[in-house]
Amino acid sequence: VVPNTVTEFTITRLYPATEYEISLNSVRGREESERICTLVHTAMDSPVDLIATNITPTEALLQWKAPMGEVENYVIVVTHFAIAGETILVDGVNEEFQLVDLIPSTHYTVTMYATSGPLMSGTITTNFSTLLDPPANLTASEVTRQSALISWQPPRAEIENYVLTYKSTDGSRKELIVDAEDTWIRLEGLSENTDYTVLLQAAQDATRSSLTSTVFTTASYSEDALIV
Repeated sequence: VVPNTVTEFTITRLYPATEYEISLNSVRGREESERICTLVHTAMDSPVDLIATNITPTEALLQWKAPMGEVENYVIVVTHFAIAGETILVDGVNEEFQLVDLIPSTHYTVTMYATSGPLMSGTITTNFSTLLDPPANLTASEVTRQSALISWQPPRAEIENYVLTYKSTDGSRKELIVDAEDTWIRLEGLSENTDYTVLLQAAQDATRSSLTSTVFTTASYSEDALIV
């Protein structure tokens, strides 16, 4: 019941994305006027708590919490470098989505909203950056008693340099900074007949990629003699 001086009224505690029929009539004593009716649709509420987890150089897992209202689909828009990117349609029963084929060491913005028939919710947004990808296919070749040629394929991301570490089973260890343009280095002054482990990672600013590794064993004098 609304006082006769009131010409507007706010109805609360309604369900999102729901159709309501509202009727109104005036009352004086025992007399009532004819009712007037209208139909209203409450707006669709938005999904919440959108986050990106399990981030790698090329993948990220998006997770969110569903709105109260029924959802047919989620629309996810992924952008980077302020360039409109891929638009992804996700079934409304899901509360996560795996992004793949991302660009390493890149900042992404993800915007999403829910839909149900003609209704669209408000949007929510999250940001994340993919990791720096490591160099690939690290190999040791041309191994002699005291040297070895170490080669690799560069990462996709722009880098400043490489950090190469090689260590032997006798406990010796050396770290080298290698120019970003290089894809090989020859290690000299090694000990013969010794196992070595080589670790390589890319570096950009204060960020380093994950490590890639390879192992090799230098030749003995007798093996070099046989080669000659």
